[in-house]
Amino acid sequence: MSKSALYEEKRRPRIASPFGYSFLLVVVLILTFLLFAVLSLSSSLRDYKYSERAADKMSAYYEAYNKAEDVLSEIDSILQQAENKDMALQEISGLPEVKDAADTVTFCVPETDTQELCVKLSITEEADGKTGEMLEWSILEWKETATDVRQEETKLPLMEQQK
Repeated sequence: MSKSALYEEKRRPRIASPFGYSFLLVVVLILTFLLFAVLSLSSSLRDYKYSERAADKMSAYYEAYNKAEDVLSEIDSILQQAENKDMALQEISGLPEVKDAADTVTFCVPETDTQELCVKLSITEEADGKTGEMLEWSILEWKETATDVRQEETKLPLMEQQK
């Protein structure tokens, strides 16, 4: 290549871009920040919905807890007024929440559509020196149980057996 050819190549006008490299860098940075902002917003919305569900669950549990405490106070007042254990168990079995009133008393309070709070009590006769016999209760079980029973899944006939 001669000197004149190099000179001609240098003199030829280049196609100039209206955007500089610094502008492209700023655009890429803005898009990156925008992406992180969207990801942060979606994460915070997911956490907010989760905390709302957890708060609803806890408030439902505490409402069921308060109802169970009310039933316990009813049972306690029945036991204080009853003359013997059989009469007390008969009267306790008349309460709407009580499922079973034999040796142990079991009652369940609905919590949500799919859960309930079940309490199992043991009722004992204690001998008191002043008043004679006294009925007392103690909690054997206090737990949440599921009310919806899942059906066993049936198998799909993927391959028919050939005879």
